[in-house]
Amino acid sequence: MPLNWRPAAWHVDGSLEGGLGFHRFSLVYQHRAGGEGNGRWVWTMNGMPHNAKVPLLGFAETADEAQRAADEIFDVWLERSGLRIARTCPSGLTQPGYQLTDHASAS
Repeated sequence: MPLNWRPAAWHVDGSLEGGLGFHRFSLVYQHRAGGEGNGRWVWTMNGMPHNAKVPLLGFAETADEAQRAADEIFDVWLERSGLRIARTCPSGLTQPGYQLTDHASAS
């Protein structure tokens, strides 16, 4: 499931954050300092337990490529963690939301 992407409110440099609802899972920004990543786009995964088989950081040539990579890694992380996204509609809310749940309880 692709993350919802929006401009990162606390960055004014074109950075993007990807998330579901109010939870941000990823940040995409352009690396501006010297070094190996100079000028390339960086994607990072945040706010999720570490899984040794899923990278939490990577580089891409464009912002679109970085977003796609983060979406793919998020899906891999969900699968390897035994989780999936379940649509929820808490009592009293008119907008459905999203919740991480394990495969067994989501069925």
